[in-house]
Amino acid sequence: MCADWKKNYDPQVILEQIGKTARVNETGNLTITNFTFVAVHKPVISSAIEFREPIPEPDRDGIVVEAIRQAALKQDFSPQFLKVALSKGENKFLSQPKKDYILASALSFNQVPPFRSISIEEVKLILSKSLPRSLDRRPIERQLNRIYPTKLPDSYIALRCNTHGRSIHEAADKALSAIELLLGIWNSFITYHSTRLQIGMPQGPISRVRAGPIHTLHNADGSLATEMYWYEPTYAAPVTSRPLKVEWKELRDGDRRIRRRISTIKIGSILRTAFIRYTAALNEPRMEVAYLKLWGVLELLTDTTGKRYDTTVRRTAFLAKHWQMAKQELEHLRDARNRIVHYAEGGNKTETHVVQLKSYVDIMFDFLLKYPDAKASIEEIGEFLDSPYDKESVQRKIKLLEGVKEFREY
Repeated sequence: MCADWKKNYDPQVILEQIGKTARVNETGNLTITNFTFVAVHKPVISSAIEFREPIPEPDRDGIVVEAIRQAALKQDFSPQFLKVALSKGENKFLSQPKKDYILASALSFNQVPPFRSISIEEVKLILSKSLPRSLDRRPIERQLNRIYPTKLPDSYIALRCNTHGRSIHEAADKALSAIELLLGIWNSFITYHSTRLQIGMPQGPISRVRAGPIHTLHNADGSLATEMYWYEPTYAAPVTSRPLKVEWKELRDGDRRIRRRISTIKIGSILRTAFIRYTAALNEPRMEVAYLKLWGVLELLTDTTGKRYDTTVRRTAFLAKHWQMAKQELEHLRDARNRIVHYAEGGNKTETHVVQLKSYVDIMFDFLLKYPDAKASIEEIGEFLDSPYDKESVQRKIKLLEGVKEFREY
């Protein structure tokens, strides 16, 4: 058995409610007489169960619905029965063979870089001037043209990702995560310590390189794998391509170096997640939302998610040479975060706050990537960042620990 209930949930409570309305009709399909199932019950069950491997949300939902159908057939809505049914659904999904797909997208460069392909984990990204004619979007072209009221990018270069998965959702997730990881690293490298303030000018996302707003999934022969498509809800206008402040070779070498480091250190998976979330923050045109997403990245990097913000501020300020001033600025940024969350206050200063906060996130990325102990956990690095700021306190702590060592005869 693989699937299991998370500790903070009481599945019996929600299953009792589902049992009152879930039935199976003559054709064997699940029928629900209460809309609350779709709005509340199914999402809660999906969140309450933990599978042994990450499964895309649409596939999770399918496993949950089938398990509830099985429970309705047996009229057994006990947590144990559903756990067994969910485990069977999980095993069935994970045992499916992986199929090759191609995700078609774009990148906001106005010229194709000298490197034409990049391999990221299990995905190969291929850059070209345009998509091959074999990637046929014609069956849904009319739908794609109706998504946005504004013009779609026509100067971006083409991007296609050779991916694979046990479902279309898994294949698309792998490709999109690879794109977001790459863009997070590139934007961090390109915009490190940069500012972008144009007083009185309408502002948009602060990322310099973005993916196209629409992604389609194709079979290996180029035909559409599904008429479903993935799109950016907040897209407003094409990014104006500007000259990069780094050379192509410098960008490529930096990307390789960072991804190689991520693959060899204990906190690599945390950094990978952080770069993906960093991409989402920098791509966000609503500055208040961008700010909150960026603050979440800082919490992840400082291992303070769900902890006191005092710790987030202290650990971040520790990296600054002038830590006293850094601490004051970070307290100010924390207050700005609280005003957005609790009072919906943003305003004209929010972009300034985003730029300030981004500089600290960039510094934290740089520190973690260069941390000398590759085997250190994020908790151990957090302990390091909790060390005293000033020389006298550090020396006092060393003396204290030397005394402990002598007392214990280590």
